[in-house]
Amino acid sequence: MSASAPERFAPADRVLKSALGRVQLLAHLTPVNFEQELARLCHASASAAAGPEFEYRRPAVDLSDVRRTLERAAPEWEELGEIGALYAERAREIALEAAICEARGTAALAGLAKERFDPGLALLGEADALADDWLACAAPHDGHTAELVRTDDEGDARSLIRRLRSAVGERRLGIRVVAAHALASLAAVGDGVVQVATERLVSQADVERTVMHELEGHVMPMVRAARAKLGLFAIGSARGSDHQEGWALLLERRAGFLGDKRRAELALRHKAARAAHLGEPFPEIVARLARAHAGRDAVVRAACRAFRGGGLGRELSYLPALLTVERGLGQEPELEHTLTSGRLSLEAARVLTRYPEYL
Repeated sequence: MSASAPERFAPADRVLKSALGRVQLLAHLTPVNFEQELARLCHASASAAAGPEFEYRRPAVDLSDVRRTLERAAPEWEELGEIGALYAERAREIALEAAICEARGTAALAGLAKERFDPGLALLGEADALADDWLACAAPHDGHTAELVRTDDEGDARSLIRRLRSAVGERRLGIRVVAAHALASLAAVGDGVVQVATERLVSQADVERTVMHELEGHVMPMVRAARAKLGLFAIGSARGSDHQEGWALLLERRAGFLGDKRRAELALRHKAARAAHLGEPFPEIVARLARAHAGRDAVVRAACRAFRGGGLGRELSYLPALLTVERGLGQEPELEHTLTSGRLSLEAARVLTRYPEYL
């Protein structure tokens, strides 16, 4: 690999950045009425809860030209050595995500999403067992004993939006923190922005966990990637977004935030996503998971997340990613610096660690 590799891959950077500008998976598949449908289904009887009736801000899209461009480019980039192979893998992943965007609301979506987020049989089996263990060890309920604060309360310094702004400001990161409607999660990081869900009541522990998760798990890698010489750090590698979630969950574990309630939440998301990909009907998923977990509202929320777009189920990658990243960094701790320098998979970090000059 020559010293001019970053310039060598500049055309690939432009192609992938252009594709990402149009293939915005979560933007296309996030319903504008997520919270309203969640509330309706939480209050509906089991027989009436046929499933969410989601509505979307963005119209249906035709991304066939993007898919063709990426599918043509990938074999050419594969010929450019091990870094070229990383670009090719990412191109194929974006092409698959484009197909998922196009399939929103159709029967084809769940199968495409399974192809994208399924980590393979061995890891899936480990994650299934972990989810079972976490649910067996925790039986949280929907009632709250801790004092709650509203996520977007501008007048409360303890709120999530205020705490995130304070943390970003202390580091002088130049990242905007804004309130956003229809988020399925408490917060989400985009290009130069952190979005905070509106009108959600959470404990102070959840606020602090989310601040750490978003800042250390997602914002800081984004900031470091913007300074890297190779565009792939910011564009992300294949499975990069998955393993970054695994890294953020590992941070939660290290900080002591993976308590019973949080473990149960993650376990329910995993099981709901797995079932959605297999085509299990929404009412059956809710009924089955409710038998394993006392909090019906938490079950319905997990199922609604899994059914975005008709069965996105991206949470299927979370527990396998935690297992992969935790095990990988335990064996090769030197990979942590590279892994946290962009949106990278553990495999991509292993390759790029050999090229420190590109960081």
